[in-house]
Amino acid sequence: MTDSRYVLEDAPFGLVALVALRRATGREAILHEAGLRLLSSLYGRDFATENDMLEGLDIQSLVDEVRL
Repeated sequence: MTDSRYVLEDAPFGLVALVALRRATGREAILHEAGLRLLSSLYGRDFATENDMLEGLDIQSLVDEVRL
């Protein structure tokens, strides 16, 4: 397996963030979630838990502010 930054960085910090944002807006992210699960399976890692930046953000509050 290639250790590509396009996977190792974009999966946990790109896809995970997009999935969280879609959930906060009440929309599905079926293909993003499937891609994340596929990459996690291929690499034997749980990319969804590797994003340590989302804990500090309250995405739901940010979305609610934008909707006002």
